[in-house]
This record gives sequence, C-alpha cells and structure tokens, in this order.
Amino acid sequence: MSIQKHVVGTVATSVVLATLLVNGRASGNIIRNISGPTTFSYQVNQMPDFDQRREVGDGIPGLPGAGSMYCAPTAACNALSYVQAHGYPQLMPLLDQPYSYWTQYTSGGYLLETLGLALMGNAMGTDPVDGTGGTGFENGVETYFPSNLFCVSHVYASGNYAPTAGEIAVVAMGGPSGSLVLPVVGWYDDLPGNAIARDGGHVLTLSKITVNGSAVTICFRDPWTNDSKFTQSTFASQCYATQNQSVTVNGKARTMTKVLDYGSAYLDEYIVIRPLFGLTVVPDLLKIKFLFPILFEYGGPDTLEVPTGDGLPLIDFAIAPNLAKTYYLTKPAGAAGKLWETVPGIPGSTSVATLGNPIKVTTGRDGKVYAMDGNRIIRCYDFATGTNAMYIAPFDLADIDYDDTTDTIMGLSTAAKALHRITFGAAGASGVTIPYPAMPALDQGKGSIAMDRMGKAWFCSENVNTVFGLIQLPTGAPQVEMINHPELVKPRGVNVDPLGRVTVICDGSVKTFVNGPAGWQPDPTVPFSGQFAPGGHFVEAVGRTNFNPAEHTGPAYRNVEPLAIGPDLQLCDADLDLNGAVDGADLGALLAQWGADGTADLNDDDIVDGADLGLLLSEWGLCP
Repeated sequence: MSIQKHVVGTVATSVVLATLLVNGRASGNIIRNISGPTTFSYQVNQMPDFDQRREVGDGIPGLPGAGSMYCAPTAACNALSYVQAHGYPQLMPLLDQPYSYWTQYTSGGYLLETLGLALMGNAMGTDPVDGTGGTGFENGVETYFPSNLFCVSHVYASGNYAPTAGEIAVVAMGGPSGSLVLPVVGWYDDLPGNAIARDGGHVLTLSKITVNGSAVTICFRDPWTNDSKFTQSTFASQCYATQNQSVTVNGKARTMTKVLDYGSAYLDEYIVIRPLFGLTVVPDLLKIKFLFPILFEYGGPDTLEVPTGDGLPLIDFAIAPNLAKTYYLTKPAGAAGKLWETVPGIPGSTSVATLGNPIKVTTGRDGKVYAMDGNRIIRCYDFATGTNAMYIAPFDLADIDYDDTTDTIMGLSTAAKALHRITFGAAGASGVTIPYPAMPALDQGKGSIAMDRMGKAWFCSENVNTVFGLIQLPTGAPQVEMINHPELVKPRGVNVDPLGRVTVICDGSVKTFVNGPAGWQPDPTVPFSGQFAPGGHFVEAVGRTNFNPAEHTGPAYRNVEPLAIGPDLQLCDADLDLNGAVDGADLGALLAQWGADGTADLNDDDIVDGADLGLLLSEWGLCP
C-alpha cells in the first residue's frame, strides 16, 4: 500500500465495507467478520513472515547464534514491516518496503531483513544463547512503536490467570483498524496430576484467528523454519485448533489454552499493538465514544459509539490493561448500580458486578478492576478467580487510580487534604495516608487523579486552575510540582501518557501540557487536543504490563525453538468477508472498491483493478 493517504482496515460485512467506501474510507489489510459476541474472525493479509534462522553467507552478515534465539525480534519485525507499509515508513527505514517487495525473495531483500532483525534484536537485548528475556521483548517493541502513535501492552500468565486463545481473539478485534498481536507459547512439561511446568517459549505473529463459540482456531506467522539459513523461505501461516484445559502452574490453578498438534505449546503471553486511542461520551452520556485519532492505514481520525448496556447515563469508565475491554458504571435512580464490560467492535455489553452506589472505576495492571461504591468503599474484582475484596477508607475520596509502580490504589481526598494509598493483599486490604496540608480546597465532586509511570500522582479539580503532581519521598514527605497556565481553566479528568505529557479537560475540551524549557506549555499537535469531552469524561489509552521479575525471568523463560511446526498454509486473501470461501460476496466487495485502494487490492499496487480481479478468480471456491 502507498503511504500517501491513510485508509482504515475494518470489514464486518460486505455491507459495512460498501458503507466505508461511500464515506471515502476504504479498508486496509486487517479484515474482520463479526456475526455475534462469540462468533467472529480476524485476518491480516500481507503480513510478512521473516525467517529467524540466518547464518553468515556470501554478502549476508547472518545473526548471532545463526538466529536460533531470534524469534522475538523476528515476530516483532513482521508486525513492524506491516505497519511501515501501511502509513508509518519512518519507524525502521530498513524494513520500509511493500509486501510485494519481500515476496520476490531477492538477495537484496534478504539482506535488509537480516539487518532489520539485528537492529530489533539489539533493541531487545537478545542473547544468542538464551534469547530475549526480562523486559527486553517489550522494550524493543516500544522502541519501534513509539507511544506518541501506538499503545503497547505486554500480558503474561500469572497466578490463577492465563491469556486464552479467546482473549487473544478479542484483543485482536479491537478498534476500527484492529490490533496486531504477538502471541507467545510456552513449552510445558507434564507433572503429576494436572500440573505442568514451563521450559522455555517461542514468539509468533498472529495472522488469523476464528472464534465459533468455544472453538477457536489460531494461525501464526512462525519465525522458525527448517528451510535454508541463507535465503528467505516462502511466506506462509500455520494454523492450529486449540483447547482450553484446567492445569496447575506453580501451585496455582488456571485455565490455559493448549495449541493442539504444536508440541507441548500452551499460550501464556502476548504483546498487543494498537494505534493510540481514547474514550469520552456523547453529550447525553448514554453512549461511550471511542476516539481513534490515528489508524493502521493512512491517518484517520475515526470514532465509534457504544450505547450503555441498560440505556442509562454513564458515570465513569476505564480501559483494561490489555487495551481490549472497557469497564464502565451506570446506576438507575433508587436502585443498585452496575459494573459493565464491553469490547469496541463486538456487539453488546456484559454486566459483571452490582454496586450500591458506583462512583469511579479503574483497572490494575494485573487485570483486576477497582470501583468506588460510595465515597469510602473500594471494591476489588478479580475476574480470573471470581472473587472480590473490599476496603473502607477513613475519609471520603473523590477519585482513585492504580499505581503500577507499587501495585496499590491511590485515592484523592479533597476533604482530608491528602492522598490515601490502599493495598489489597492476601491478608486483606490496608491503607496509608499521605497528608498534603497545602492542598487548596478542591471540589470533591469534580476531583480527578491519575498515576504516571514513575509513581507520581497527578490531580486536579474544576474549581482550582492548577494541576498538582505529588510524589512521596523516601522520608515520607510529599514533593509537589504544579502546572499553571492561562489555558488551564476548570481542569477535570486528568491523564498522563508514557511520555509524561499531562492531559486534562479544560472548560469542556481536551488540552495536553508538555514540560519543556519554558515550563509546562499546551501542545495543540497532540492527537486529542481540542476534543470535546462532556461531563469531564475522558480517558487516554496507555500500554501496560503485568511483568513480574520474580515470576517471568529465569531458565523457564528462555527462548527454545520448536521441534516442528504445522504444515504451511496460504491464507485466502480474497476471502474478504472471512466466510471460508471466495464467492460472489467477495466479488461484489471487490467491484465496490474498483479504482480505489482497499482490502481487495490483492497485489499491493494501491488500486483495485483487473489484476486483483484475476487473483480473486484464481482463489474461487472453498478456502484451504
């Protein structure tokens, strides 16, 4: 695809596709078909499939250890090359080539691939013997998918939780241009009973996933191949049925997805990459408005409105750490309220908890959900175990947020002029107060707090034209900085992104402030700047991770090559509605895109024409 424009990649049905085209929004190469909440498909066409194993050859530098431990850099470079060909050529110029270039399998292309894999491996700190460990995988991806454009979350199996194939499917579907997912399988040894133990793992690139109730089929671009280590093998996917199994890992019972006919592989980790997005509401508060200022294809912006599950006004919302689900609160007059979850792009909302008086909601990096039930009760919901816990604060709180650096909840109390740190542990919940006597008299009903990646609490309220940033020193004393600016008027809904930029709603519209030589100044170039946010409701998505060095490092997390992989499969690129066949509906979709650029551009020349029609007809019939 060309990089001169930016077209979104979403297909639910051919009717939706035609609508997008009428609106001037042709699709890209991420195709999705949604029949219902538990029946949907996702496919990425033109996803590269680079080989990880590369030895030194004639004019080819090779990779350290012949690339045997380079599955993580290779899987990431597949996604990176795809994104570069779809609007973002600046990320790594070495890999800025269209799919049609890579599939010529030239020596020049092979050299560029090898150099690109080496750069990514350097960013990840990949070891030629042990592979990519610790936070290296995530660090490398974030290096080349910068947080001013993308959200990157890294999710591990931990405790009673493990990511299933169904979760990965939901994660992939999110947003109007979908997400890119780098799944990880662990190789597990059988132990007595239903216990298993991890003994290395392998990183892949998701190319297709199909959900039909509880049946999930998953397809990968697998970096490993037993072909030549001096030339690139033919791009192909490997597809597997999956099965959820009840197992015990490190003494913790969990449900894990076994990848059938792929050795001892269980899904136990993934990285998701999504274009930057945020949430607000429509003026009557009856719909969540998802904001997509940029997409995987050529620019944007786009929006998606999701009605609340009971048709009542929204009270508050929060984004799950995997960037897929959104949790929100509603309450009818004179009755208990509800906590809901929804996934943009998948129909409907699900009520997951009942609260007497819901006020605020936030999420932990481990997937737990925290909600204020009145001004003093904080409830913690662990949906992996089906349990919940409660804490009662010693004074009223205005708002809460989760501190990823300490795994605690931080509450803002305007009444007590203090912050209150809450810990939910195995022995129960406890709290510690951080007094801030100099706090001005903030409005309790319009107070807001957000934690940044350094553990600093940023808070504000509409009645004081200042945003405060407080961090507790080792002595216990608070250290405070302030943002003051003429454009900072009636601040609400504070957010902080990974770059340290502070975003607030100022007198109804979003403004982002950046700290520079002249102090904190508004930056109108940030994508959400100027967005109308009714009722003080705005949340910016931020990538997160539940990485725990005590659990996710060591020999069990080294890279280990697969003993064998499934048969190569060429995905059916011309199956534009993902119904398993190339047929009249796909022909209709192609003709609707004629002369433009979109999913039916099967030969990657930026226009749907006779050449693409010929390719579609050559695939006519049932897909393999």
